Amino acid sequence: MRRVQRSPWTAVFAAVCLALVGGAVAAAPNAVAKLGASASGVEFRPAVEYEKLVLTVSGPGGLTFRREFAAGEPVLFSAFDRRGQSLPAGNYTYELLAVPRFAPEVRQKLAAARKGGNERAVIAELRLAGQLPKGSVQSGGFLMESGTFVVAGLDENGAGPKAAKEALRPAVEADQVIPD
Repeated sequence: MRRVQRSPWTAVFAAVCLALVGGAVAAAPNAVAKLGASASGVEFRPAVEYEKLVLTVSGPGGLTFRREFAAGEPVLFSAFDRRGQSLPAGNYTYELLAVPRFAPEVRQKLAAARKGGNERAVIAELRLAGQLPKGSVQSGGFLMESGTFVVAGLDENGAGPKAAKEALRPAVEADQVIPD
């Protein structure tokens, strides 16, 4: 078995690359949400009106996460799995889909169209009339390093650039073990 050694500069390089790429997404005027990181996970702060948000995250080792969040519900991707174990270190990518709010009469027309089998025609008609808004999508990535998430280009409050040195600081101090 061959072991791959990573330089400490690999994490710094990854954080800088994410800052260059991801910072533009987070600061985009049409962004669905602003991102923030904490010791407990990545928080998405919605910047648009929506009925629900659909968050899909992919991570190392085939890890996938998909969840729908109703309007007003906090949107958080936890740093821990269901058993309370920390997620694996590595790069994570996300897609955040904002499902728009529909007027009740539009919902009724869509439901009738599904039953009648002419859903595509009705959708095209509603879009032409401006009654069927498009959903917004935002995608990007973040890094899990030393037990904490690093969101590119943002500090924990989503206020601005984060120094690579500070970004890679562990969120929790290491335990001290004293053998007897």
